[in-house]
Amino acid sequence: MKSENGQSAVELALLTPFIVILMLCVIDFGMFLYQSNTTNYLAQEAARVVSLESVDTLTDSEVEDAIGNDSVQITVSRTKEGPGGIATVTVTRSMVGAYILKTSEMFLDDQITYTSTIRIE
Repeated sequence: MKSENGQSAVELALLTPFIVILMLCVIDFGMFLYQSNTTNYLAQEAARVVSLESVDTLTDSEVEDAIGNDSVQITVSRTKEGPGGIATVTVTRSMVGAYILKTSEMFLDDQITYTSTIRIE
């Protein structure tokens, strides 16, 4: 019979790279979900700012200043000016992190975009 000394060490050496890659993918996906949820929140907040603003000529940069986030690009479009109109706000954000998911472009783009629509009060 052959000795089985060192069998556990060999198994650990073979499995460790896969476990580490799996952990990094989970962390990476968590970063993506966090950024995605934050961008969605910023779109809703920007739409709220646009709907409550009494001035119909609120510029995109003024909305960006109002929500206090410099890492986003905001586009505001209105279907009808004044009360009763509809405002559509699109927030685009460059992804930070999520390196493993970004390297395989079949999963993600470099940008996260959310659109929020709200009635102007």
